[in-house]
Amino acid sequence: MRRHRYYFDLILTGMDKYNLADCIVDEYLPLTAQMPIWEIAEKIREGHFHFEHESPEPLEEFPKNLEAFSAYLHQVVKGFHAVEEEEDARVRLVEARKIMALRGEVVTLPLRLPPTLLLNDLDPDAEDLDHIEARWPDYPRWFQDGMRRKHPYLRRL
Repeated sequence: MRRHRYYFDLILTGMDKYNLADCIVDEYLPLTAQMPIWEIAEKIREGHFHFEHESPEPLEEFPKNLEAFSAYLHQVVKGFHAVEEEEDARVRLVEARKIMALRGEVVTLPLRLPPTLLLNDLDPDAEDLDHIEARWPDYPRWFQDGMRRKHPYLRRL
């Protein structure tokens, strides 16, 4: 059996929390299938929106939520999608992706899986650098700049 897990945590300060709460009311947010829009807006106004979801089916439009939030913010918005398989009462992580968005532009990248293959052992900053390097020209400039700062050896690209 496969299980899809989603995680999204957004901390806001200043006027961003009020502006974003007002703006998203008119946006298409697939999250409203799991949580009413008024509750999303309320949590954003409080300055901390946290979302975790588990389901047997993938939430195909999950990145659209990050796209919508990021359109109104000046910060990178991050979320995660992990896929677990359960066999004979053993759970193992088979796929994990980091989803990042800035100014309405979304980048999705695979994470390197730990040898133990358990979700709790997943490092959210363990980007698959071979994947990034192979697709480097396809990524937007803001992502390339961030990866160059984070992984100095990518500065050669």
